[in-house]
This record gives sequence, structure tokens and C-alpha cells, in this order.
Amino acid sequence: MNCNEYYNVRSEFKDGDIVLYRGNGFMSKSIQYFDDAFYNHIGIVKWIGNRLFTIDMWTQGIEIVPLSRRIKTYNYFCIIRFKDKSVDFIDKAIDSVFEKVERDTKYDYFLLPRVAFLKKTGIDLVGMGKKNRFICSELCQYFSDNLEIDCYKNINLITPQDFIRKKDDKEVEVLFDLSPQI
Repeated sequence: MNCNEYYNVRSEFKDGDIVLYRGNGFMSKSIQYFDDAFYNHIGIVKWIGNRLFTIDMWTQGIEIVPLSRRIKTYNYFCIIRFKDKSVDFIDKAIDSVFEKVERDTKYDYFLLPRVAFLKKTGIDLVGMGKKNRFICSELCQYFSDNLEIDCYKNINLITPQDFIRKKDDKEVEVLFDLSPQI
């Protein structure tokens, strides 16, 4: 969906939805190139009162920011919604992500070249990346693991686009996706 249409569908977001974004900046274009991807960023949705937030990884580390602010940075977005998960189960998985926020989890700059090299060559430069740091897609994989979602488990060096590529229609539904089949 075009990000200009965000306010028309804002009320349809649910806690625990994963939002995929497509941008045009240098980092966005780099991720799209190396991953042959449409989407290049990803975050987790959380309502707090009547405000809608995203929990995601940026260069400053893990952040909780108004979703509207994140949407302004990008051109397109879509939603991954987990099927057959209770509100309590989703809340528990979100709490596990909040623990990462409380620990001020840092961004893993070293992992990006490893992912890029793997996606373009098929060769994994094992050892690049730091323990207890994340990139945005790893944080969402951690979240989906806590929800016991099988289709995203055991994907080494997962990227935002992999949440579309590897989806299982029995476990997730995709809303507002305008991406070409990549």
C-alpha cells in the first residue's frame, strides 16, 4: 500500500502485526539490490492507548516510535498478520521484545555485509555479526519464534523480503501487499 494511504487503514492494524516497508534511501536501495527485494525494513506493531507504535531496529538500536513517523520515511508498506494466535499469546511475545528494548539492544552493523554477500554469492561469511545485537528482520524473526511460527524458523540471515518469500498461508496472511512476485 502506498504510505500516503496509511491514515485510511490505520484502524485496521492489530498488536503483533509485522509491517514491511519500502524506501528509496541509500540503505533501502542497497538492501533491495543485494536481496533482490521489494521491501527493505520491518517492524512490529503495538497499540499503546489510542496511539500506534512500531518496535524495530534502526542504526541507533532498538526503538519504539509512532508508526506514523516511520511511515513518513517510506513509500510503500504491507502487513504480515499471524493467524490463530490469541491476544494473550501475542502480548506475551511482544513482552519478550520489550525485554530487548529494556536492555537497549544495539544494531548489528557487522551483519549487514554478511547478509549482502550471502544473498549475492550464496557464500556465508560466518563470524561476521555480534552476539546480542540484531538487524530489523532478526528482531521480527525473534518475535515470530516466540509466537511459534514455523515458516520463519531456521532461516539463516533472514531479511524483510523473506517474510513474504517464506510465508505459509496456513500461518500468516499478507495485507496491502503491492510488491511484484520477486
